[in-house]
Amino acid sequence: MADRVVIMSRGHIAQIGMPKDIYRAPENRFVAEFVGRNNIITGTVKSSSGKLVTIDGSLGKFKVALGRGHQPLIGDAASFVIAADLVHLTTTKPKAGNVIECSLISEEFIGSVVTCFLKPRTAVNSKCKFKNANCLIWI
Repeated sequence: MADRVVIMSRGHIAQIGMPKDIYRAPENRFVAEFVGRNNIITGTVKSSSGKLVTIDGSLGKFKVALGRGHQPLIGDAASFVIAADLVHLTTTKPKAGNVIECSLISEEFIGSVVTCFLKPRTAVNSKCKFKNANCLIWI
């Protein structure tokens, strides 16, 4: 097993790094889609404060930490990634921000891990991984 991997796109290096680092912090949309099982949320930059930006999209408003070397302007289109294994599920709406109300569409059981396919009220399907299934879900 390699310590570092190279993700290539059309003959060019898209990202080099340790597998976990690439999965947790893909440098662009191609890498995020390539490593799989990621939820990519898009919207428009509404405000910026230091290392945080507010992105407003069809799923709501989200405060997101900026990636290395990224400095979007207000009004720019922007995307961010939520890895499926980092999604937290609850049957009650959290008081903290950055939440999405969803319905459970289906489940895929693989050993002790359940991959849930979710339908947000206002947009495209999302996915998450967890060990116990519930019906009403906020992510």
